[in-house]
Amino acid sequence: MAQNSPISVSFGDVQIGRSRIDLKLEDFHLIKMNEKIPYRVNFIKGSLQWVRDESNLLIPRVRVEIRLKRPTKSGQTFFIRYGVKTIIPITTDKDLLFDLYLNLFNPGTLYLHRGSEIIGQLTVESKIRPKEQKTKLIDYSCSRYNLKFEGLEGEYMSIGCRMEKIGHWGKERPRLAVTWSATNLQLVDGTPPPFTTYLLDNRGASITTQDKHGRQRMIKIKATLPKRLHRMKLAYGFGPYIFSANQGVDARNDKLSPALMIYGKFDMGRTTSLRFFDAFVMNKSIFNNSGMYFAYELADAMDGRIQFVPLIGFQGLSFGHDKKSFQHELIFPQGFEIVYRNAFGIENYNVVYGTFLSTSSKERYTNLWLRWGKGYFWELNFIDWQKDEREARMYGLSIGLPLAQFL
Repeated sequence: MAQNSPISVSFGDVQIGRSRIDLKLEDFHLIKMNEKIPYRVNFIKGSLQWVRDESNLLIPRVRVEIRLKRPTKSGQTFFIRYGVKTIIPITTDKDLLFDLYLNLFNPGTLYLHRGSEIIGQLTVESKIRPKEQKTKLIDYSCSRYNLKFEGLEGEYMSIGCRMEKIGHWGKERPRLAVTWSATNLQLVDGTPPPFTTYLLDNRGASITTQDKHGRQRMIKIKATLPKRLHRMKLAYGFGPYIFSANQGVDARNDKLSPALMIYGKFDMGRTTSLRFFDAFVMNKSIFNNSGMYFAYELADAMDGRIQFVPLIGFQGLSFGHDKKSFQHELIFPQGFEIVYRNAFGIENYNVVYGTFLSTSSKERYTNLWLRWGKGYFWELNFIDWQKDEREARMYGLSIGLPLAQFL
């Protein structure tokens, strides 16, 4: 193997993730090669972590401790060469100590040096597990595309996806970047992982790999992709709401009423969009609330599964207690959403909590919603508005369904 194997040692901050497979550390073995002087090496118990690497793959890393006897001669320089990194040991009373993280799904080869002389090499291999044991970590980023790998049964590996748009605006098509890494596999010319395959349609791709002993395996990759990627998506919702409308001393409280909602989203970029909505309820009195907002993914947590999305924009509000007192106005409440993706481990199902709050001391306005679903969704919604002697409040449960997509 070449000395420019990929870096799998970690320095600095990393993003901690969560495993989706039951990895057994005893399935992984540290393999010494070309050992010219004796040294000890072992995994450090309790140090296993799941992190995002430079390729955005969710991978397991574990601390490895390497000890060799402290030299009696002065002037001897020992170090480890790992990719483009040079690691200097800690000197103890008796030993030279190296303490570093290794990527179990892409370990590469570690070279132990005494000056310019290579005195040992170290890598990691994993057992081939029974087919019924889950060893493929397919990231949530792939869950929408029904991704399938054939030919890697029993191999420990990680797979991640990134959807890209290609083609002219309004006619954009999908290109799915599938990146993967496996402990034991490399290309037939010795090129180490990670590997990326770009899928353009449902025909899939195939590639020949080999393990570290030269045994070849044919890998097939397939996914289910849409023919088009649309920027504009519309949905509608409806349901029974409790509606109250007051004007002065004339009050109509807690009437069970039909409600209709329209939702729209225009994707501007990977993390930005324009959102708009309209909520209409009627029972003698009429209340209509619409809005348009710029949304951007400001921050995330829990390996990207929880996102904080500010909403900056404006709303239109119409209220008619009766035919003679219809009122329209422009208001400027601001808000945010907290999105919990793949909630409770259920793929593609999201929980969304959102709110708009008034920025005016002269007008009361609150809009709260809690949404659950994927293609269709359930939504609990509460809207409360009051200005002068006029007041409206609506709350209830609705179901949301896809309406159209275009552009």
